[in-house]
Amino acid sequence: MWIAELAQRVGRYEWTPAWLALAAERGDMRAMRELMESWHADDPLKVWTWFHYAKLLGKDLTQGDYRAIHEDGSSYDDDVGGPMFVDGVDGIELPTADESVRQEALRAAHSLFAHMKAN
Repeated sequence: MWIAELAQRVGRYEWTPAWLALAAERGDMRAMRELMESWHADDPLKVWTWFHYAKLLGKDLTQGDYRAIHEDGSSYDDDVGGPMFVDGVDGIELPTADESVRQEALRAAHSLFAHMKAN
């Protein structure tokens, strides 16, 4: 993931999706989210593949993920008190796709999952 971020900082945007995909294949949810929301947003097959892959790894990226925090970003503890803030991200909205595309994406996700477990 850090190489994808570095590629963007140095203006090598064409390298970013490949490094994000590599991180995503290794289970990086942030990379999957970025691919789904930007780089692969126009490709329902890829978006659904990353969605299914994340689910196989135990994370539903269509669900919002929020938590209470203190002003400094640490987890909120009501014993400490003080103002509470919310941090997190909305769930991803999946594009419309035919059943055949969703099934192909599920097969691709299972293949990625099997490859990851084998290594």
